[in-house]
Amino acid sequence: MTRKLLAALLGFGGSLPFLYLGVSAVLGAIDWSEGDRWLLLFLGAVSVLYGIASLMLIGLAWYRPSPRLHLVPAALGALLVCAWALASLDYGTLSGLEWASVIGLATMAGLVWCSVRVLSRSVAA
Repeated sequence: MTRKLLAALLGFGGSLPFLYLGVSAVLGAIDWSEGDRWLLLFLGAVSVLYGIASLMLIGLAWYRPSPRLHLVPAALGALLVCAWALASLDYGTLSGLEWASVIGLATMAGLVWCSVRVLSRSVAA
């Protein structure tokens, strides 16, 4: 039970930055120039949707575990990190801070994936 609770708390903690990032991006897009605004709105919406989806997946893994449920956050996290990296390409290369944001997003997505994996296996096994 302790392992399950710890995994759920870590997954919850890994989902909250996506919600914060998305809301900050959407609210910050109001002050940006016209060209960058739509990209920022898109990334903000994608981040909020991933945060909500990861919270739902953690809840689903808690109440109805499935052996293959951990594949969903892995695929969603990979898509999110790829979309963020592609959107960060401004002049064809990623700068140091952009790489740091991609690595941070990948770490948080990996935390959510590990959480769902532990929750799915702890009850299903």
